[in-house]
Amino acid sequence: MRNSEKFPSQKLIVEGESDLYAIAELRNSANIEYNFDIVVLGTITNLENEVSVRLKSSEIRTIGIVVDADENLTKIWKRIQNIFNENGFPLPENISEKGLIVSNENIKIGVWIMPNNNLNGTLEGFLHYLIPENDSLMPEVIKHTDNVESKKLQKYNSNNRSKSEIYSWLALQESPGTPIGKAINYKYFKIENPKCQTFLDWLNKLFN
Repeated sequence: MRNSEKFPSQKLIVEGESDLYAIAELRNSANIEYNFDIVVLGTITNLENEVSVRLKSSEIRTIGIVVDADENLTKIWKRIQNIFNENGFPLPENISEKGLIVSNENIKIGVWIMPNNNLNGTLEGFLHYLIPENDSLMPEVIKHTDNVESKKLQKYNSNNRSKSEIYSWLALQESPGTPIGKAINYKYFKIENPKCQTFLDWLNKLFN
């Protein structure tokens, strides 16, 4: 077991630090039991080795994976399927919009592909669902982003537009530039959205 890990039998594997803090705060806000470690990959290229190591552990009983679809959901899903197939744990052909949870007599496996298992995108795309319905800031951020893109001044690629919008929106809050995890804790984001509840239901069913 790695020194920073408290729960040897239950692991949630995520891509980056933002995912870790966001999911930890979502878990806390939803009062989901704190009984699993969140393990940061650093980059999705490390996923194959991470899954292989975890599956070989005699202690492990639950592995969850949360990764971004980025610009190609199908490609990411096929990659995850291949990793588990190579480790003797075949996954279904498709992933449900409610996320994947499968198990055998030894282990439970869960997969969630941000933002909603159905669209290309990232964690920040998921966070768009959590912006309050009566919010008046994000429409202005979108107008600003449209204006910048119309002049071709943006430096990001099109897949990262949602990231630009979320961080621009956070820069205009009461505490400008608040990190995503703290923004959830401060209730800038609202977890009551049905799409957020679907993710939280998946997380709770996987580990409890």
